[in-house]
Amino acid sequence: MDRLDINTLYGGKSESLLQPTKKKVHMYTPKDTDSETSNSLSKMFKINREMGVENKSLKKENDKLNKELQQEKLKNDNLRKKLNIQ
Repeated sequence: MDRLDINTLYGGKSESLLQPTKKKVHMYTPKDTDSETSNSLSKMFKINREMGVENKSLKKENDKLNKELQQEKLKNDNLRKKLNIQ
């Protein structure tokens, strides 16, 4: 019995026998792809994410400009009514 490790005295596993925890992989790469294809896919996914972020910001800006346009149209309609212009 190995008395250097206290866990083995009481029936526990020795730290040397414990398996290290695996890190989670957040990306799937098929086994049949080569490194060049994998790198190309990674670059494409990165660009796709960046474009998605840019798309969201452009949509927000577009919504803001549409609201401003509607407000200006209302102002123009009110001015036309005051001036009796049709």
